Amino acid sequence: TGALEPNDRLSHENVTKIIKRWIEPHPISGLPYHVPTPDFVEVGFGVPLTDDVLFVGRMDALAQDASGAYWVVEHKTTGRLDELWRRRSRTSAQITGYVWAAQQHLQAPVSGCFVNGIEFGRLPTDVKKCRTHGVPYVECGTLHARFDMLIEHRAPHQLEAWKADAIRLARRFQSLKAQVGTLADIKDVPMFGQLNGACQLCAFADFCSVGRPISTGEAVLVHDPWSPYESAFRS
Repeated sequence: TGALEPNDRLSHENVTKIIKRWIEPHPISGLPYHVPTPDFVEVGFGVPLTDDVLFVGRMDALAQDASGAYWVVEHKTTGRLDELWRRRSRTSAQITGYVWAAQQHLQAPVSGCFVNGIEFGRLPTDVKKCRTHGVPYVECGTLHARFDMLIEHRAPHQLEAWKADAIRLARRFQSLKAQVGTLADIKDVPMFGQLNGACQLCAFADFCSVGRPISTGEAVLVHDPWSPYESAFRS
C-alpha cells in the first residue's frame, strides 16, 4: 500500500476501517453457516474432470448450515457492490466450479455457495453534514461501508453444463499448447478476441497490434512456469 495515495479507496487506513466495520455486526455466532474444523478453511483441491484434465483451485472455506447441509464460502471484494456485481455472482463459473469440486472433495451433496461481498469503496471523511445520519461525514464515514451476503444455489443441470464447458475449454487449451512451442509460433494463433471484445481486456493487445514481433515478445515476456496444483495445496 506504500505506493497508494492516502485518499485511495485501497489505502491501508480505508481498507482497515471497512474490515473493522464488517467484523462488528458479523460475529461468528451470527453467520448463517459454521466452519466445522480448521481443515475446512482455505481448502485446496485437485479433482479430475477427465483422465487427463485436472481441475485445481482453492476455496476460502467449506461450511455447514443449521440443517447440516454443506456449502462453499467465498469472500469477494469489489469496488462497487451493485446489481451488476450480483448478476455476475449468479452466473459465476468460479462459484459453479467450486460447488462441483466441493462435492467431489466431500463426497457429499453441496447446496451452493455463500458469497460474502465487501465493497472497498472510498469512505467519506469530509466535514459536510450527512443527510442520512445528521452528523459530519468525518463522524459517520464508517457507517457508509457496504456489505452483502448472497446465497447462490447451483442446480444439477448447471453443474453438468459447467463440467462440459470446462472440458471443452481444457481441450482447446491443450490444442493451443501443442500448437505453440515458441514465440515464433504465436503468429499462427487465431485472434478471436477481435470478434468477441476480449482484446480490450488483454495486456498484450499492443503486442498483437504491431504484428506480434518475436523481439517485442522476448522483451516483455518472462519464462516463469507456474504450477496451479502446487499453489492450491501450499501450506
